[in-house]
Amino acid sequence: MSIEKLSFDSATDANTIKELLDGGEENLSKVRELVTKSTKPLRIVGTKAFVTPVITNVLEGVVAFSKQSKVPEACARAIISLLFKNADLYVFFFTYLELHPEALDNANATTENLWKFLINMPSPKEHLYPLLYCKEYEKFEFTESRRCAVFEKVWLKQLYRGIPQSMVVPVLRKLTSSVMADFKEPEMLGDFLTAFIERPGTNYGIFALEGMARLMLTRNFAYPHFFDTLYAKLPALVTFPSFEAVEFVGNFDSYMSSTHIPAYIVAGVVKRVSRICLTASVDLISVLLPSLRNMFINHQVVQELLHREQPASHESDPYDETASLKDCRAMESSLWELSALFRHWNTDIVSKVGWADSKIHPISDTNFKPLATQDVFNRAYKRKTENIAIADPRLLAAAEPKKWALL
Repeated sequence: MSIEKLSFDSATDANTIKELLDGGEENLSKVRELVTKSTKPLRIVGTKAFVTPVITNVLEGVVAFSKQSKVPEACARAIISLLFKNADLYVFFFTYLELHPEALDNANATTENLWKFLINMPSPKEHLYPLLYCKEYEKFEFTESRRCAVFEKVWLKQLYRGIPQSMVVPVLRKLTSSVMADFKEPEMLGDFLTAFIERPGTNYGIFALEGMARLMLTRNFAYPHFFDTLYAKLPALVTFPSFEAVEFVGNFDSYMSSTHIPAYIVAGVVKRVSRICLTASVDLISVLLPSLRNMFINHQVVQELLHREQPASHESDPYDETASLKDCRAMESSLWELSALFRHWNTDIVSKVGWADSKIHPISDTNFKPLATQDVFNRAYKRKTENIAIADPRLLAAAEPKKWALL
């Protein structure tokens, strides 16, 4: 019969482990050697299991190392790689954190070090094998279900303790991209995600929105204001590097692919994305344009907006980007912003928006890879230029606005 409850013996020499960790990454192998020399990492007394001092020394040595200062993320990854990618130490680590939630807080009582460890830990569903062996392991199994259970408990407890500002984006990205899939009951995150999404004055809610979409799709979770919130949060994309925005845009494209979305929602969202493209960086525009192209293919209302010749500029546009999705009047507008992109200084952007002026019906585009800034610079640097007058007919012709083709 498998024993469920796990306790920890008191550490006897945690300071030795701390001193080795203070010595740098080259000493990690010595810590591992101390662990592997243990012949009895676990002892059973009746119906209780106790982690012996050899293992507790390691856990409390890591705790002492973490409490003294900020731990570089590379250091946290190295410690995890050598010690905690094994099923037994993995369970011991998370069980210790479950019993001592504040263990990895640093000297300033912040949880930054804790989150550096948590976001770099392997998934509990990976094929992990014990580092050590003793006969007591036969009564205390390190199964996937046990790993998932303690993993979920620790993540939930720490999420509701709070996330420091410096770790919000990596934690939310890890949570929505992989951690939720490891939860037995991911709907337990609903209140946390809702609070993050609706928190005023923050741009990070756009990443929490991805988690909410996952709950809606996989757990039938109810969040009736999803598209209103998506519309409100979209401008936050310009504040993040393109490599952080690209994953969101890929998911955003799937959100907007349904043909059952009301026309006013599609019109408002496509108008907002088009408006963002006017001021966004080249790498972000290159990510957003394929999504606009796909919305054009999937939704009749986008085709109507694209073919509409009036309004032709910002001055005559009835669209109100400060209003709510329902009241923004996007249905009365046009996509003159795409016409403006034909005069963008970067020729790669002009090429990417070419589908909007093509007589050939475009096909779906799933390439959301951003243009790297270095690539943009290199192409511009290598391009042959010609000295011509400002009034040259070729420049004047290029400045004329495009007329939309009837597709």
